[in-house]
Amino acid sequence: MNEVKVTEDWHVERLGSTMNHEDVDAVRAMSDMGPQEALEYSVDASTKSFTWLADGDVGCIWGYSSETPLSTAAQPWMLGSPLIMKHPRYFLGGCRQFYDLLLDRHELLYNYIDARHTRSLRWIKWLGATVHPATPIGAAGLPFHLHETRRS
Repeated sequence: MNEVKVTEDWHVERLGSTMNHEDVDAVRAMSDMGPQEALEYSVDASTKSFTWLADGDVGCIWGYSSETPLSTAAQPWMLGSPLIMKHPRYFLGGCRQFYDLLLDRHELLYNYIDARHTRSLRWIKWLGATVHPATPIGAAGLPFHLHETRRS
């Protein structure tokens, strides 16, 4: 059974111990945080955050932040577990709906993706984002791609 819920503390704890290694590497490179700390920070900094549960286990946590409720821009983010690859259709359909809802509310969605995370780069392009050339940023100074999607 698949379901989406508002993020709870146990979701953060569970994903902190099961996060995809690519996501662990990306949060370390960007912020020098471990998975648990990065999740806690991301959820706390979010306007809203949600958890996808697959058969009762945490598949991913995602959310977005915007400066104000009337802001025209938002920063979506997502960190996942290996369950994403076990339930790709559900994951892809769900993230498409979430991304489209965000675009209904905001003119611009943007964030950064670790250049080493090729699966995430394919995914964000599939969602319709423009991916810019990588530049070194973050705690480790590694290359990250700015991605942005503008409402048409």
